[in-house]
Amino acid sequence: MGRRFESCRAHHRFLLPHPLSITVTALQSTGTTCKLVAMPELPDLAAYISALESRIVGQPLEHVRLNSAFLLRTAQPPLASVEGHVVKELRRVGKRIAIGLENDLWLALHLMIAGRLHWRPAEAKLAGRQSLAAFDFPNGSLVLTEAGTKHRASLHLLGGEESLRSFDAGGIDIFSSDLDSFRAKLTAETTHSNGR
Repeated sequence: MGRRFESCRAHHRFLLPHPLSITVTALQSTGTTCKLVAMPELPDLAAYISALESRIVGQPLEHVRLNSAFLLRTAQPPLASVEGHVVKELRRVGKRIAIGLENDLWLALHLMIAGRLHWRPAEAKLAGRQSLAAFDFPNGSLVLTEAGTKHRASLHLLGGEESLRSFDAGGIDIFSSDLDSFRAKLTAETTHSNGR
């Protein structure tokens, strides 16, 4: 794997050397040893949000640098309008990481399949085709990279909670629902757009 993982077999906990620069994995017990098991994107997003909270919540977003014009999918409000605003909260909205700033501005970041976030020293350079954007804070830069030639990651700048809610597909959040609400969602009648 190329990276050192330290595990506590008794509690199945693990320490990642750089939580923002690797794919999240979990440990699965196999008797006396533990092995790494790949997990889907939901835990990845939760790990990114958890690692970012201590780094950027309460910090002003000094500057957003784009290395790819195709990353930004919105024109209004202008991207420069977030600069200088303090990050108030982070949350997951569907498959996106939402960064909430003062004045009810939201950056919604969709990593797609190959997008990764890296915490780098302040004003880190955006070198190469894989570096798509940098979000500069006083204590470091959050750099978005995407492997491959087809860049599918996206960034939306939204004004207000209502705009942010439009990105929520309306599925159930399995981590915050109880058995009854989960059962109700599964058994609810679905409506098809083709009339069936």
